[in-house]
Amino acid sequence: YDVVNTYDFQALCRVMREYGEERYTPAVAKGILRRREQHPIETTGELVEVIRSSLPAKARREGGGHPAKRVFQAIRIEVNGELDRLREGLEAAFAQEEQQANSRSKSARLRVIEKRQS
Repeated sequence: YDVVNTYDFQALCRVMREYGEERYTPAVAKGILRRREQHPIETTGELVEVIRSSLPAKARREGGGHPAKRVFQAIRIEVNGELDRLREGLEAAFAQEEQQANSRSKSARLRVIEKRQS
């Protein structure tokens, strides 16, 4: 709610571009701001409609998957601070591995497993 209803144009664009790799970021951000001038965006269905209406007709016809998929992904990553948590976890793991490697005088390995959800 806060991201969609309080972020300014630049912040919305940053989130969608960095976390969702949304091709039509400026158009979607403008659509969100236009809708907010009327009233806050209250539901995911309302947000989907804003996103869908912000996309060019060709993108709506030929786009792969749901038109709001990337925007919702970007908002989720922003709200949950997912990349911050990942960075913190990796830094802690590297520090721990370094300590263990120094105490064993051997090289250490760190494995990262990525889990993707659709």
